[in-house]
Amino acid sequence: NKLSELRQILVEISCQYINIPLQNTEKAINLSLQKLAQYVKADRAYIFSINETLTHCTNTHEWCKENISSQIENLQSILLDNDLKNFLVEGKSVNIPNIELMPELQAMALLKMQDIKSLLIVPMMSYGKCIGFIEFDSVTQMHQYSDAEQQLLEVFAEIQVNIINRQTNERELIISKELAEKSNQLKTAFLQNISHEIRTPMNAICGFSDLLFDTDLPKERQHNFI
Repeated sequence: NKLSELRQILVEISCQYINIPLQNTEKAINLSLQKLAQYVKADRAYIFSINETLTHCTNTHEWCKENISSQIENLQSILLDNDLKNFLVEGKSVNIPNIELMPELQAMALLKMQDIKSLLIVPMMSYGKCIGFIEFDSVTQMHQYSDAEQQLLEVFAEIQVNIINRQTNERELIISKELAEKSNQLKTAFLQNISHEIRTPMNAICGFSDLLFDTDLPKERQHNFI
């Protein structure tokens, strides 16, 4: 049945993400977003990141059905709607079958600009904090997302959080490795410089010391060398 098929899609996505190279994750995210959006018959699908202060959100990934206008350029660092923010910080999904029945939404103007009729927003929670959300839009006609679809899409959001955290961790490891290598290079250069700075005067000291063993030198000459 449909639920089993959706579960199978999530399993395939999970398997695809396992041990995927960092450079291939963006392509995998876009493909998985497209696959799920097409399956639930959404016209447009987004992934948004939220800044640390939970004031602005940015569209990082977008998939659009054929003949559906792209909105990603209009959704960069936009002010986060307070109504939506209250749901997201509590880890709650937002399922609106008919936007017209929600006129009190602060983001109504933005939703109408995108021709959205129905939407489902699923928060991405990492260690109890909302770091972003996934949004599925219906533009051509209204659509009611079932509870089962919502739950499984919430699982997809958890999968997405895992891959985002992995991306972050791997980038931090790469940066740490580069810093360690740079530190090692600096240490090597420092030791080489110190070796040079010590060797030069030591050569002079050893050379003059050898001259002091020459007993045929006049006392005044030896004193000068000392």
